[in-house]
Amino acid sequence: MGQSPLAIKKYFLQSLNFHLKTGFEFGQVAAAPETVMPNVQVSVQYAQDPQEPLEWRVVLDIKGGTDVEPFPYTFDAAFAGFFRVADNYPLEQRVLLVQVNAPSILYAAAREFLSIVTARSPYPPILLGSVSFVPDPPSDTTKPVAAKKAKPKITKKPALKKPVNKAKK
Repeated sequence: MGQSPLAIKKYFLQSLNFHLKTGFEFGQVAAAPETVMPNVQVSVQYAQDPQEPLEWRVVLDIKGGTDVEPFPYTFDAAFAGFFRVADNYPLEQRVLLVQVNAPSILYAAAREFLSIVTARSPYPPILLGSVSFVPDPPSDTTKPVAAKKAKPKITKKPALKKPVNKAKK
């Protein structure tokens, strides 16, 4: 295993909004699991330095604890990181490298940070579940659809009747 072609130069907590929800009872705390995994919404912003295309700024925003789910916290945390792609890394793969690895690094930092912050609350600490930053493959609509072998459609037509010419005599 070698060194990653994506170097992290610096990362930091850009913003944090964290609240304990009201209405949780002591019984809920005692019966709570050791850690809780919230449903989260994750968004990522990428910015490439126009002067130095190997340099990137990535901001990861994680929100969780909607009022709908039974979860003791609401939070919104943004982490920013500065990254550099190795100059010998293939040009056509650089964007994907940044899109997958940079937010993965920031997400791991966010997981640890949120776990530490919530460990000192009356409720269990947050454990962010795994997410994937690998882009979904494009749907390939250009492939021809395999033709089904059509069964010959046979329709029976009524036999033609010869016109009867009934002449009155």
